[in-house]
Amino acid sequence: AGEDGSYGKTAKATPVRTPLMILSTLPRVLSTQEEILLPINVFAMEKGIKEVTVSVSTSGKTTLIGGASQTIRFDKNGDKLLFFRLKTGIKTGKETILLSASSGSGQRSKERIEIEVRNPNPIITQRESRWIKEGEHCELSYATEGNSNKNRVELEVSRIPSVDLSRRMNFLSNYPHSCSEQLTSKALPLLYLSTFKTMTTAEKEKSKSNVQKTINQLYGRQLSNGGFTYWPGMAVANEWISSYVGMFLVLAQEKGYAVNATAIQRWKHFQQIAARQWRPLTQQQRLSYQSTEEQQAYRLYTLALAAAPEMGAMNRMKELPQLSVQAKWRLAAAYALYGKKKAAEELIFQTPRSIDDYATNNSIYGSSERDEAMILETLVLLKRIQEALTQAQKVSDNLAAENRFSTQSTAFSLVAMAQLAEELSGTLDFNWKVNNEKQLAVKSAKPLYKATLPTSPNRGKVTVNQLGTGAVKVELLVRTQLINDTLPVLSNNLYIDVHYTNLAGAAINVERLKQGTDFKAVVTVRNTSTSSYNDLALTHIIPSGWEIFNENSLASPSGSDSFTYQDVRDDRVLTYFDLGRNKSKKFAIRLQATYAGEFVLPAIQCEAMYDIRSEARTKAERVKVER
Repeated sequence: AGEDGSYGKTAKATPVRTPLMILSTLPRVLSTQEEILLPINVFAMEKGIKEVTVSVSTSGKTTLIGGASQTIRFDKNGDKLLFFRLKTGIKTGKETILLSASSGSGQRSKERIEIEVRNPNPIITQRESRWIKEGEHCELSYATEGNSNKNRVELEVSRIPSVDLSRRMNFLSNYPHSCSEQLTSKALPLLYLSTFKTMTTAEKEKSKSNVQKTINQLYGRQLSNGGFTYWPGMAVANEWISSYVGMFLVLAQEKGYAVNATAIQRWKHFQQIAARQWRPLTQQQRLSYQSTEEQQAYRLYTLALAAAPEMGAMNRMKELPQLSVQAKWRLAAAYALYGKKKAAEELIFQTPRSIDDYATNNSIYGSSERDEAMILETLVLLKRIQEALTQAQKVSDNLAAENRFSTQSTAFSLVAMAQLAEELSGTLDFNWKVNNEKQLAVKSAKPLYKATLPTSPNRGKVTVNQLGTGAVKVELLVRTQLINDTLPVLSNNLYIDVHYTNLAGAAINVERLKQGTDFKAVVTVRNTSTSSYNDLALTHIIPSGWEIFNENSLASPSGSDSFTYQDVRDDRVLTYFDLGRNKSKKFAIRLQATYAGEFVLPAIQCEAMYDIRSEARTKAERVKVER
């Protein structure tokens, strides 16, 4: 205290404590079918506390092995450590663990822990479909594993060539990676979801929220010059991604979403400069850079979509000899958007409508499936509906294929089919049952009906009777998460090797580790194909009893090769990188065996995000951490 040059001070230490305290420790997440030791430190802070009883209760997703209470004695003030053994079952979700301690002298202490129980195993998708004509019926069966909240059973009935909406939208919404292309691909079809089906108020709100969230995320990936980057933090805009994101923002704005006008204007400026500066390649250059024509044609299409067509650049490109099939169709779409139907039809006259498979590892994230969807969109823009219906069957067959589909191919295919559906008219008319229970009959002008079925019980059957004219396609999608990951090792064009070392580099066995052990997981990915790969994604999920040391989030960790981007989370590390032909890269993660127990060691997976034929995974195992 002080006043007018006079001052003084005083201080007093005041301990803040309770006579009886407990402190527990658990990891950030648990996995299904694991055992873990729950350590509880009991502090007796007064001499009168001699005997303490500690009890534990759970809300059902974990059970106690060896009793729910223990009693300890204190001869003097201090602390003692107790252990309770918890076991998780197959239920997932939030678990609440209540701890309580009481002494004979009436002192009490309580603690509450909330922890997520996850299923680290992969989700598999099964699909069954039938065509039924007027007066016919079909019966489809389904089965799911366990009670995971990720289990889904969905019925889809369609009067247009099927878009496999349930499976493809589930694929997009659950795709684990989040580059700008994938963020955009997840949100783009949501703009057209109401075209396919009647949406509930809750579905509309969720869709609207997801689209707006994506728009806001993409703002953070726009550079000062107006272009967009592939990953956040990059300094150079990606040409195709800039066109793709800009197209999404323009379409979202047309659908009534709040899109920042300055962001759109900056993007237009970026596109216009790039369009004006583009020059056709020489014959020699075309051999190495075939996709540059598609880049320019798509850029011109997006500018026409944004009502800012670059007619000079469009006309110059139209006169080029030997223009690729894909570039012709995209440029024709740009002319169609601008109302120049004659120029568009000149471009596509006698131009093929099927695209041969080609290497999907390219700078435009292209595939034959994506390009055939673009052709469908152009036919719809030109109002050539009968031809569009024929093309739609190709797109439908692509969507129905059982192989893995890239995010961009999925998004473009769904959007093109939605644009076709907006041009058609007709009615769905059928009744149906689930496990012999009648459901509300359907009579709708929408081209598609979609319903979510209960996943309890785990097995059931669906019966559909077609009452309307013509044929409809009935599809049942079953999405279930494995209780036990028994999938084998997989190596398609990529190979994964994982080994573990101590911090000095000597090999160790992680089947049994002492608690507190520091070590490294070294994952090597080798390209066994004849092509180079861009945009590989390595997903490394760790056991819940281990913890990750995030040594440096801005650069490759010690002992690791270079990567494009890395996302380090509590329970996993997602690494994105490029890999040349016959090359390999090594990625090291420093770990600690922190919690005692028996845990699931999930499979490590690597995939080429835009090449459905290239993926690899290890086999899931179990590990122990001992006190």
